[in-house]
Amino acid sequence: MRQVRFTGSPEGELRRPLFDLLASGEWVRETHLVDWTLGSDCPAALFVIRGDSVRFEAALAGVPDVRSYEVQHADADRFALYVTLDTPEPLTTLFDALTTSGLVVVGPVIYRDGCVRGSLVGQAADVRSAFDSFPDALSLTIESVTEFDVGREFPAATLTDRQLTVVRTAAKMGYYEIPRETTHGEIAAALDCAASTVSEHLHRAEAKLVTSALDVYE
Repeated sequence: MRQVRFTGSPEGELRRPLFDLLASGEWVRETHLVDWTLGSDCPAALFVIRGDSVRFEAALAGVPDVRSYEVQHADADRFALYVTLDTPEPLTTLFDALTTSGLVVVGPVIYRDGCVRGSLVGQAADVRSAFDSFPDALSLTIESVTEFDVGREFPAATLTDRQLTVVRTAAKMGYYEIPRETTHGEIAAALDCAASTVSEHLHRAEAKLVTSALDVYE
């Protein structure tokens, strides 16, 4: 199966005020589309947003295409947004193309710097057909076409059994607390190995996990 990473910047009637608020709003640093449902008369979406929730919610009031919404505050600069949508013709055309294409949208879909970035996964023929059917105003740029990367979706699965054991033990013993509650030596004693072995396993495991997490932002 093919995984297509894309960057999009809708134009004309397809560029709705809600998109601008999510992707380039004055009080928004970054938006993640967590999940959505399109196959109904009332499309809905769940976002996690980094920004000023109070100013964002004030700006959201009265935005066209928004039927209803709810904001859930998480901390000082992070909040969740659940929104249901009306679908004017430009959005209906796009949603129809997505729901009938045979493709899966792989999260997270990221709104940042006036663009949306994400991945679509499907069979090669479906990928070609879908991109041909998308409205020209969507203005998509294909960043890469690869085989689906299972490891990227399950970062811990890229660790060896021993690396996973060491990381789990370290986490349980408070190694990742601030301040740390244990040392390499104490973890080594619990696992009956050398402190240098713990250090090496943690370093290699952390490198894999960090690389997998940062791949989302390429």
